[in-house]
Amino acid sequence: MSSPYKEYAQYKSIRLHETRPSIMGFLRRYLLGFVSLIIYFLSLFIASLFNIQAYFVILYIVFLVFSLILSWVLRSKEALSSLVLGLTMIIILGHRKLINLSLTSLFVVLLNIFQKYGLISSIIASVIVIFSIEIYRRSILYIITDTGIVLKGGIWRTQYHSIPYNQIGRVILEQSLVGKMLNYGTIIFVSAAEWGSEYYSRGLSASYEKKGIGLGMQYFRTLKEISRDPLKCLYGVKNPFVIRDVIEKMITAPYRAEIDQARYLREIRDMLKGKN
Repeated sequence: MSSPYKEYAQYKSIRLHETRPSIMGFLRRYLLGFVSLIIYFLSLFIASLFNIQAYFVILYIVFLVFSLILSWVLRSKEALSSLVLGLTMIIILGHRKLINLSLTSLFVVLLNIFQKYGLISSIIASVIVIFSIEIYRRSILYIITDTGIVLKGGIWRTQYHSIPYNQIGRVILEQSLVGKMLNYGTIIFVSAAEWGSEYYSRGLSASYEKKGIGLGMQYFRTLKEISRDPLKCLYGVKNPFVIRDVIEKMITAPYRAEIDQARYLREIRDMLKGKN
């Protein structure tokens, strides 16, 4: 005996709309890919502005380390990749000078390596990161069907998310000032199960110790934030209001169908009462 649900299980979704992140939607990520090069020219500008060219390399190293820490804290993969790759390229290009190096001349040689290979390393790192970001953008595809939304993409590891409409509780549309002018934005979904949400923590602590006696104070807060990962939302898409309207109509379709069914039942009831 065949299952009465087999026909429903074999139903193929109908594609209503297909899109991917726009180039302008990824503009911020492209700019973060240039961080290594930006730091180089920023250090050069400050050194020239204050007439301290001799300290250019030191400024460059300081900005580089600070940016690495900041990128790691802010979880900026594009900036972190640009900085790490730039630093790696400097080491690769100047590795011969590091062979048979004594501790007394280490600092001088490192300064010389950063000064000689800093620019070319930053350019190479930025080009590679920008190229990788563009490949990643092109790999992402958003498909809106009559049953749900499909998000897929990735370079080294492909992700495939299928979100039924009945799992979406809220639809959030975000647009920056540039996005309003160029008609692109990010559409974020949050379900009752909190899919699309992230948790992040903020802490503040202070301590004082004297003669073995410690006094401390700590404040720690955990908040929930919606995710803007391109594989967890419709990131930087063109015509976001049109796409949002299509999604909201599909989400509310079952409720409108229930209202129509209730109206039809009332009409049948009233008709039967009239015959009696």
